[in-house]
Amino acid sequence: MDSGSDDDLVLHTLLSAAQDVIRQRGETSHREKKHRKYINRDREAAHELLVRDYFAPDSLYDLAKFEDRFRISRNLFLCIASDLERNYEFFQLRWDARGKRGVPTVILEAVVSNDLWFWHAFFGMAGSNNDLNVLHASPLFNDILQGKAPDMSYVVNGNEYKYGYYLGDGIYPEYATFVKSFSFPADEKRKLFKLAQESARKDVERAFGVLKQRWHIIKHPARTWDRAKLTTVLTVCVILHNMIIEEEGRTICSYTGNDVLNPPVVIQVGSPAYFSRVLEIQNRETHHNLRHDLTEHIWGRQLQWGNDDGDEEDEGDDYDENADGDDEADEDDDDE
Repeated sequence: MDSGSDDDLVLHTLLSAAQDVIRQRGETSHREKKHRKYINRDREAAHELLVRDYFAPDSLYDLAKFEDRFRISRNLFLCIASDLERNYEFFQLRWDARGKRGVPTVILEAVVSNDLWFWHAFFGMAGSNNDLNVLHASPLFNDILQGKAPDMSYVVNGNEYKYGYYLGDGIYPEYATFVKSFSFPADEKRKLFKLAQESARKDVERAFGVLKQRWHIIKHPARTWDRAKLTTVLTVCVILHNMIIEEEGRTICSYTGNDVLNPPVVIQVGSPAYFSRVLEIQNRETHHNLRHDLTEHIWGRQLQWGNDDGDEEDEGDDYDENADGDDEADEDDDDE
């Protein structure tokens, strides 16, 4: 089977799943929605209990009991805690948007394909940053801007585009390299595109889930406060994850040592060619044209597959009228 047939099969599967979801939404819209169970662990109350037992002026346990329990005197403990809070942002209590005490987090920006392969991973930004802040600090477009990325031109709906694209949500800018969903789809074409785009975007969430389940060192709170060490740990986990995907034979793209890549022509940062590519990437018109062409492409594919399925059903009916005893065999072949 050639790569074109593989692409058609993947697209047909995605469109079929989208149709099933649309049909299921219509059938279950009147049912009561189920929500994830929320467990209130009440960490604030646990903190207050710890303070009342060991740190309050009239604490339940005296200084001797504190030292026996924690192997350090309370005065020394408070001195160390005060120095840490004064010198390190990590130990400074802050409040999140919900009015609750927040905990320090670090963001991972990733690009993932539907085989769960990590193509890009940028780690180290504080959790208080939003997606735009992370995007502006990340090296996501560096290879394209500097001419190091391979040629990624393609044709969709009869129009050629120069750079590949990433699926993103509404917060990302209208760049030629981002494809966002429609906030308020006005017709069936846009509704189908919105469903297909949002379904494909779930791959990155699946990849995060698999990564954390596979390597519990990143699932649980970190034991180090050194950002360089945290970055090294996460990078190793991502590389091992990709190696497992490749070893299991589940990668979309294959690589052999015999592949010959033409050496790229490196573009100097700040040169006219560099800024020309910046303008090409940030072109809003290309962004909207690409989304329109992809919408038409997906809609056309749906109609094509729908017609093919109808022709297959007609052929099956004619076959059943003219032959006896082969129905079960045909059904088994279809299931396989």
